[in-house]
Amino acid sequence: MGSLMKTLQIIVLQYFLSFKSASSKNKIRNGEFLEQLFDGYSKYMLPILDIEKPVDVNLSLYYISLNDVDTKQKTVSATLILELQWIDQYLIWNNSGEYDVPSRISIDSKSIWLPDLFVGNNEGLLTFLTPDDIKNVILLRDGHISAYPYKTFELGVDINIYKYPFDTQVIELEIMPWSYYSHELAIRDITEVNESNAVFKQFRGNGEWDLATWSRENFYLSNEIDSYTTVSTVIYKFTLKRRWLYTILNLVAPVVITSLLNPLSFLLPVDSGERISLSNTVFLTLAVFFTIVSNSLPQTSEGSPIFVTYIGLQMFGSVLTIAFTIISLACYYSDNDLRQNNALLRVLCSMCGKNKTEKCADSNSENLEEYDSEHTHSREIGKICSKIIDRVCFWMSLLWNLCLLSITIIIAMS
Repeated sequence: MGSLMKTLQIIVLQYFLSFKSASSKNKIRNGEFLEQLFDGYSKYMLPILDIEKPVDVNLSLYYISLNDVDTKQKTVSATLILELQWIDQYLIWNNSGEYDVPSRISIDSKSIWLPDLFVGNNEGLLTFLTPDDIKNVILLRDGHISAYPYKTFELGVDINIYKYPFDTQVIELEIMPWSYYSHELAIRDITEVNESNAVFKQFRGNGEWDLATWSRENFYLSNEIDSYTTVSTVIYKFTLKRRWLYTILNLVAPVVITSLLNPLSFLLPVDSGERISLSNTVFLTLAVFFTIVSNSLPQTSEGSPIFVTYIGLQMFGSVLTIAFTIISLACYYSDNDLRQNNALLRVLCSMCGKNKTEKCADSNSENLEEYDSEHTHSREIGKICSKIIDRVCFWMSLLWNLCLLSITIIIAMS
């Protein structure tokens, strides 16, 4: 019992002594603490005691906002927030001694060493991270530093628009140091990845693009001048998928509906006088859509979007519609015998339904005496030939539109 009491007395005495020593610590001023901490410090030297080892910089992709994808200029504008973490071995302190100092401080990024990183890819347009992009950094007493750069980057990208508007674009974003090799500075991505969901959660798209998938890779890039030196590099790959609803409703659907007016023009009565006007209007409308789409896409000869090819073929079909409409009208209003005076119309008559024309003429042979002249009989044959041309062209034009639309959809959605 006596030994137990002595033990309790010792514990209580140590507690009061430690409390007294802690409360008796002097409060150091902020300026004095920083002067002592940065005494002899240089932000131009690598913050590591053993120069044989590299400075390890952990990189995390904290947030990305897609601002614009310019398919004409082949550029992508995005705002990124990164998290950089490293240890500055010259900025370490402890709380032991006669002074009570903080364990965590926020300081200006311009006063310490920062990794000189830049963002770019194989398409060029490099963007450097500067102290102005980082603002303040968080410094812990063990030398651990956390920085959060915030900057808008513009990157070049190889745009592939063959399946427009159902296309996907792959954007590569490389982050590497500018003036340090891998034996001096090593960066490594530590972004948390959820294997069940490949889409980056901190991604903000725009009204035209969504993020489909993303990936990252840590590797060492060989130097072109000195093959024995490498540069530590982190590369991100983002796969963007275009939101096609707006383009379908405002561009694709009007083109398809306008194209379907070509076969319908052959159903108009010849006497209405509107067939040529309708065919010309359809052709000019398709030409306007073709110009709109071409001006919004990259001016290159490497490849043409399937949708632009579709509009071009529809314009070709519209030209054929105008041509056969003119031939049909010429047959209908012909004043001469088709089989004697007009070789072209005679061939068309024989191809489209010569037997039917002769049959129709034979069936009306008994009524030919009622016509005032042979001119009326020739006009009747021309009308029959015009009807045959209209009927054949209607089904051919309709089949052309359906086949062309089906092939375009299959290629674009594959």
